[in-house]
Amino acid sequence: MPATLRSVDGIILQFCGASQVVCNVCPKRDNALRTMHSKHVLKHVATGLHQRHARAWTSTGLKAPSQQQQRRQQHHHEVEHLPSPADGDSDFTSSAMDVDNAVHIPDTHGPDHEVVPVADLLDAISSSPFYQVNETCDLYEELQSALALGEQLFSMPLALASEEIGFDDETESDFGIELLVSPDNPNYPWPSKAHYITALLFSSPRLPFSEAQKKAVLSWAKELGAHDVPSLYALNRLQESVRTLVGNPTEKITARSGNIFYLNDVGKAIAKDYANPLTRFAMQDYPEDGGKGMSQVFNGEKMLFELPSPPAAKVDGEIYFVNELLQDASGDYFIPERFFLALYSSTNGADKQLHALGRADGFIVSDEWEMIPTSNFRRSFREISANDDELACGLTESSHKYAKLVPNPLRAKSQGHMVYSVPLIIFMDDVSGNISKQWNKHHAVYMSNANLPRKMLEKEFCIRFVMSSPHTAPMEMMSAMQESIRKAAESGVFTWDCKHEEEVMLELYGLFLGGNNPMQAEECSHAGLHCNYFCRTCEVGGTKEYKESDEGYKSIFV
Repeated sequence: MPATLRSVDGIILQFCGASQVVCNVCPKRDNALRTMHSKHVLKHVATGLHQRHARAWTSTGLKAPSQQQQRRQQHHHEVEHLPSPADGDSDFTSSAMDVDNAVHIPDTHGPDHEVVPVADLLDAISSSPFYQVNETCDLYEELQSALALGEQLFSMPLALASEEIGFDDETESDFGIELLVSPDNPNYPWPSKAHYITALLFSSPRLPFSEAQKKAVLSWAKELGAHDVPSLYALNRLQESVRTLVGNPTEKITARSGNIFYLNDVGKAIAKDYANPLTRFAMQDYPEDGGKGMSQVFNGEKMLFELPSPPAAKVDGEIYFVNELLQDASGDYFIPERFFLALYSSTNGADKQLHALGRADGFIVSDEWEMIPTSNFRRSFREISANDDELACGLTESSHKYAKLVPNPLRAKSQGHMVYSVPLIIFMDDVSGNISKQWNKHHAVYMSNANLPRKMLEKEFCIRFVMSSPHTAPMEMMSAMQESIRKAAESGVFTWDCKHEEEVMLELYGLFLGGNNPMQAEECSHAGLHCNYFCRTCEVGGTKEYKESDEGYKSIFV
């Protein structure tokens, strides 16, 4: 008889499959008995751990396995290890069937095979301190033996994730800690730096965390002994309070076709640029007369002459609006129509100065434009209109086409706040959302603040996501974008200006639309780059021969 089979006695070691053996005496692993391949039995039996627990097992008064039980275990193992029958091998098939029949014929001899109803067994187990694994064992004696050996009496498996203490989002308590934070707290609106850092991690736009991952990270930090680790319940409550404090920018939009999608409010997104020092101090609030060169969006003639001017300029704490009468340092009256930056001084290293382009005013408004630096402004319309006699003469009839002696409507709308205009670069394109599936098509809309320099516009941080949808038509999405800009322009966007440390009002308008040529051509029923003239507005292009010439090729980029 092989030594392995002699070791499997049917009590301490038992076969539990064709080649698997289970040990009934060694400590459990993961709340399960130790199971091994039959070829490892001898090595396991020789370990000190097994021998120590086997002695403790036998000291409880268990009987040694009878020869009949050992033969039954060995016979059962030999039957399960019979080779597979070959095709046409009738002798093998017959013998295998004989063995199988021999195994399944019940042996009615002896008390081991006495048939007992299941109900009687259940009653006996529930009312007795003993249990039977081939032999009867006293539970109390087993516990005493385990204590003497220094073993753990009861295994403690990990609870389900939904049952973990401290991670139940609906029932978890804040343990009496007040989550409302005073504005005097240096970490406001978070109660501690730990809450802020954790919220910042879990809000990473390019590294989204699932709820299970958040729980795992917090549990890992607590197990390592980190201090002030917030619970997920507290973080969720703080997130709601911060969203209430700063406002939720996302709103639901229902198109006329019935399509539903979501849009991030344009005004709220741009307001954050003025409250953030990283973006605010990089902005240029006025277009610039850069001469013939152009390196930034605000260097172009479109912002300098074609689009509405920035509405106001602040000089020595006083706000001057366009199309309002003012008085300069020489005592002359002047009506500014445009504000812009320029460097007309020949002094090297001089800063660009803010200038005003407008018309000189007396009783007759001049037909010619004049340009003066805003540093020469002395009295605003608010101060002039306070003296009724000063404006009693009025303007001549011929001057009414240029100006009126009334305040700019923005003066009342801004409620005494400085007003800045914000041009927007709007980008729309059709993109594929899946890596494994090409052309899982959806449309996305983004925008950028054109007051930022090009080096900032190229950063992902300065590109604002507005909306995306796989089913909404591009024109429906662009209509919602236009409506969001219109609402912001009508009501004005009031925000904190961290550069000048004051509250200001913003006026938004679209500067230009960027996008993919094939997609935009498709939406506009245009042939795109296949046309002789690429654009219906600026008429760039020409015949094939002209575009291939030096002059024609240059005209495409100028």
